[in-house]
Amino acid sequence: MDKERFEFLARRLRSSEPAISAARLVLVHAVSVADAVRQTGISQPSLSRSVKSFRELDIEIQKHYGPPRSGLE
Repeated sequence: MDKERFEFLARRLRSSEPAISAARLVLVHAVSVADAVRQTGISQPSLSRSVKSFRELDIEIQKHYGPPRSGLE
């Protein structure tokens, strides 16, 4: 997931720290959940719920508007 899409989803979900930072590490920077937990101090269950929320909203948006576009079309 690119940074702009992540930030959009974070605003729509009204996420707060440390969930935002931890989810960003997993979804944008491809860091493992275990490493994101260690780096941010969030609990593993909380991070898993946050990542699930981001992914579910992303899928819901894609159902209605299609997949993300790359470049100008």
